Amino acid sequence: MKKLCLCLTLFAALLFFAGCGNSKKDSGNETPDSEATVTDEDTVDADQADDTEPADDSHTETTEPTDDSDMEAAEPTEEPDFCNPNPCEEIANSTGICTIKETHYICECDTDYNWNGFSCVRSVPLSLGNICTGQTTCYDMSSLMDCPTSTEADFYGQDWQYAALGHCTPQSFTALPDVIVDNNTGLIWEKSPSSGTYTWEDAPNHCNDLNEEVFAGIDSWRVPNTMELLTIVDNSKNKPAINSNFTKMTTDVWTSKSWKSSYEGVSESNAYYFSPSYGSEGSTGKTEKLKVLCVSGDEMQTSKESDFEISEDEMTVTDKRTGLVWERSSHSEMDWKAMLAYCQSLNSETETGWRLPNKNEIASLLDHDQARPYSNFPGMYSDCLWSSSTFVYKTGNAWEICQGDVASYHKDFENNSFRCVK
Repeated sequence: MKKLCLCLTLFAALLFFAGCGNSKKDSGNETPDSEATVTDEDTVDADQADDTEPADDSHTETTEPTDDSDMEAAEPTEEPDFCNPNPCEEIANSTGICTIKETHYICECDTDYNWNGFSCVRSVPLSLGNICTGQTTCYDMSSLMDCPTSTEADFYGQDWQYAALGHCTPQSFTALPDVIVDNNTGLIWEKSPSSGTYTWEDAPNHCNDLNEEVFAGIDSWRVPNTMELLTIVDNSKNKPAINSNFTKMTTDVWTSKSWKSSYEGVSESNAYYFSPSYGSEGSTGKTEKLKVLCVSGDEMQTSKESDFEISEDEMTVTDKRTGLVWERSSHSEMDWKAMLAYCQSLNSETETGWRLPNKNEIASLLDHDQARPYSNFPGMYSDCLWSSSTFVYKTGNAWEICQGDVASYHKDFENNSFRCVK
């Protein structure tokens, strides 16, 4: 019996210790499992959550300002007010009315003028013979003088006096950052000549380079012809004798001559050049390297044979391009003073406006695609014709056209010819 009780007692003790051991083991298992979860799974999840949530927050914060920024940019984008301040008030030949057109503005122009995107230009371009030379003073045979007031006075009827009476249109240019617009002809010019020099055959390369870069938004640059270059001359000055809107026209630059696109009719080895120092033209070998000033716009045409109309009495010839009426016959054996007087003598109560032509008027008769006499004027047999314009660099000289060139010569020379115009 004692033995049975002892066995029961030992069995109970074993059960007690086994229960304590299992309880301690379960507690030990919970702790590592819990730590493993925190250290491994929970930590990774937490890291992932930390990485993900800030990324979401960051993305949200980045997106919201971007949206706000876009909204801010979109709200004020009411169309920019290109007309404030009003640029049209400074544009020549404009009414001053400015209209916004998407990304730019348009100026309303006066009658007979059109907006070309830069300025108001004539709807019908003027020819060289209709544009004033720029001369604004009077001269005698050798020097500056007060302009005569009587039509019968010596030296009455020269360049400036008829310009002041409205027989030609004053020069009109609009200067922009890179280009100059001629409001009379519609031509658009480079503001400055090429830095390099070119042979006649290579001269177009400079203009082609401008086209490739679409200089000033234009891709139609070309070498100008002789008529066109004379339209930018200001005959009241010299060295350079170029309208003051053009830049970098220093004596150093312009002692070199700009090329012409046409060649001398007599010799295909020569080409015409233009001297900005004096506003003269001549011809030289095509291999000589000269500067280039490019132009854009419809090419100015010379007067062709069909443009000249002989009157019924065969006394006068009308150039339909310029509207100028010329004497058909020329005169000679007079000095400059006598020529001025002769043309004035043709005026009467019924005949008015006869005068010795100015430099641009006589140059408008030239056609450099023709051989001598370099003109399509009917019966133009004379090589040289005088003008009423004085060469201000040497005031004892007057401008003339001679053998296709635009040059000057002594006013007292009596062997040149002349013909009057009105």
